[in-house]
Amino acid sequence: MVGEGDDAVFDGSELEKAKVVAEVVSHGRADKITVFKYKSKVRYRKKTGHRQPYSRLMIREVLTGSEPEAKAAAAPRRRSPRASSTPAAETQTPAEEGE
Repeated sequence: MVGEGDDAVFDGSELEKAKVVAEVVSHGRADKITVFKYKSKVRYRKKTGHRQPYSRLMIREVLTGSEPEAKAAAAPRRRSPRASSTPAAETQTPAEEGE
């Protein structure tokens, strides 16, 4: 289901067009839980712990198929820190410029 009240959409073909615009806020790990395995009469005991990793998201918008795509394109996108700020074609060494 997407929408509220009379504008709610339940149709599967319309839901395929829906998009969710979200932003990753943080990554983390949940509280530790203790896992204890035990078998009686055979001296088998095993105690381990587990912390589930998670990603915290902030939902910015939920777009249905009937809304314009411009809103989704207008959402700010972060560049990868590995991406170069200048393309390789624009960078030249001083020796290449003088030739």
